[in-house]
Amino acid sequence: IVGSDNADYLTGGEGIDNLTGGDGADSIVLTETTAAADYIHFTLNTDGAAVTTLTDVTAADDDFAANSYDVITGFDVANDVIKIDGTLLASLEAAGVTSISSSTANFDADAAGILVIAAAQAKLGADDFKDVTAIKTAYEAGDGTAANATINDVIIFTVENNSGTETGIYYFKDANVGAGDMTNGDILALIGVVDAVGFTATSIIAGA
Repeated sequence: IVGSDNADYLTGGEGIDNLTGGDGADSIVLTETTAAADYIHFTLNTDGAAVTTLTDVTAADDDFAANSYDVITGFDVANDVIKIDGTLLASLEAAGVTSISSSTANFDADAAGILVIAAAQAKLGADDFKDVTAIKTAYEAGDGTAANATINDVIIFTVENNSGTETGIYYFKDANVGAGDMTNGDILALIGVVDAVGFTATSIIAGA
């Protein structure tokens, strides 16, 4: 099921589904009576909120607009998968290998291109996935002392909200300092919010 460049409402049926929302703030519903593996594909960094070049990470100037990103409901961590592919995958470090911060406290940009930030290491200070200052704080705690971070590294990272009910998926380009932190001049996009937590290395992966 492939959406348009506008805001779409996509619903998976019973059994295995492949859903690509495309551009726009899409609603993707996976709820089914019999558990099966559904695949949600993100192929561009614009598949969600607008890509933003950060200008003030200490204030609300760069916060994402409400209802500007994909919302995925009915996601089952045990079965469903977020897949990063296409142009977005080609831009990632290390061919999009997935790393989990709980098992590797310090992110290595040469070894992985997708970072799942474990809640035990960091999560948002509140429940607002649009708040750039909160995203910055959680990301910098989640990637630890990043190894092999260089200017223009591109990764996907996920972080849970404070209530432990949802997970945000972000595109991040370290376009400024290249030290693994989030500063003015870096590029960020909120791709989507998923109604599930406890992501594993198989919850969000590289692959067509």
